[in-house]
Amino acid sequence: MKKFSPDRGTTLKVLTLFTITSLASVGHYVDNIMYWSSYPEPPWLYPHLVEIFWFVMTPVGLVGMGAFQSGRVLRGSRLLFAYGVMNLFSLGHYNVRPPWEISAKINALIGFETIAALCLMGYIAHLHRTGRITA
Repeated sequence: MKKFSPDRGTTLKVLTLFTITSLASVGHYVDNIMYWSSYPEPPWLYPHLVEIFWFVMTPVGLVGMGAFQSGRVLRGSRLLFAYGVMNLFSLGHYNVRPPWEISAKINALIGFETIAALCLMGYIAHLHRTGRITA
């Protein structure tokens, strides 16, 4: 796989967006597990499945960030984009109940995670679109 080092500013922006997305993810997932009965969940979903998913998706982001920082930018950016997509799964709560039937706290946690993930994905897409990351 082709290696190159992105400029320091680009790496710092990606690291910042990844960190914000990760913090949003931790906040939402911890709250979801601690206050399970407050969250709209499909009947087939159990807390341990949410925990397992979080422990699968988080390493994807960590490996992606590590690859990006070590010069495997294409691989890293793909993994970071996938991590962003996985964070959007929190929107699935709205398949069970509409936002106006969910507490403001839960909506804020879902919203923060969603916005953070979209910003990470958007910046990665921007880097690809502008040719700063190429296959």
